[in-house]
Amino acid sequence: MRLTRFSDIGLRVLIYLARADAGRAQVTVAEIATQFDIPVNHLVKVVGHLSRAGWIKATRGRNGGLRLSADPLTLKVGAVLRELEGDTELIDCEGTSCILSDHCRLRGALAAGMRAFYDAMDGFTLAQITDGPTGEHIVRLHRRYLDSAMLA
Repeated sequence: MRLTRFSDIGLRVLIYLARADAGRAQVTVAEIATQFDIPVNHLVKVVGHLSRAGWIKATRGRNGGLRLSADPLTLKVGAVLRELEGDTELIDCEGTSCILSDHCRLRGALAAGMRAFYDAMDGFTLAQITDGPTGEHIVRLHRRYLDSAMLA
């Protein structure tokens, strides 16, 4: 299994906001795009989805920016991935003509594997994955970005 780029970006946005937003300094789409080398147009779509899910608050305008609105202590990584990845199967058994379709157990095995993956990801909160060196690095990146923005 491989996560989509959409989910990868969504997780990065939440991780970044969990630590950079802790100091309540404004975080912009431009900042996140620069830090992770993500095209702004794609990032805007992800941010919109995260906002509709209620995990971030996006404010437009001159003094706008992004804020984490979910509690990092309770936001489960599995819940985020379920939302961003959607509830799709790993293979499309309906869209193919397969001679084994009436007798195949692969579909059930893959579904069980997906449930196990999401259950395992539910064992981690946003706070846990942003703790320690990851979070410290994000804080440094954010401060450096703010300092360079002030000089510009």
